[in-house]
Amino acid sequence: MAVLGYDAALLIHDALTRANSSDPRKVKDAINATSGLKGVTGTLTLDENRNPKGKVAVILVPQNGQFKFRAKVPAA
Repeated sequence: MAVLGYDAALLIHDALTRANSSDPRKVKDAINATSGLKGVTGTLTLDENRNPKGKVAVILVPQNGQFKFRAKVPAA
């Protein structure tokens, strides 16, 4: 979870830098225009619905004291 939090903070920092402003509308527009941002979890590009392209969530379930893979779910 820490790496996802890091990438979220990186996205906000990147958007603030590109917006060159803390105006919420400008920052929102910069977030929406995110493309090719290199993060810890991979490269982040948002689609028209602000969903990350090419990202998947992995579902793990606890079983006998370990986590077992259950499924991959697309982000959008």
